[in-house]
Amino acid sequence: MRKLERSWAQDGMQWAKNMQILIKEINTHQIDETSLNEDTKAQYIEAYQKILAQGDIKCPPLDKLAD
Repeated sequence: MRKLERSWAQDGMQWAKNMQILIKEINTHQIDETSLNEDTKAQYIEAYQKILAQGDIKCPPLDKLAD
């Protein structure tokens, strides 16, 4: 969470802020309902993967930079 906060606060990486929000939402949901149904899990996985893809665009992994 600290690295995401830094990426957002210092570098303006919106994807990092979105990831923080998603992680907090998942945590709150998990606390409120100890069991997540399959639809909810699928929605969280889709949102997570979308945010990761945004991060890859803004901050490509080092192995992609070498190509």
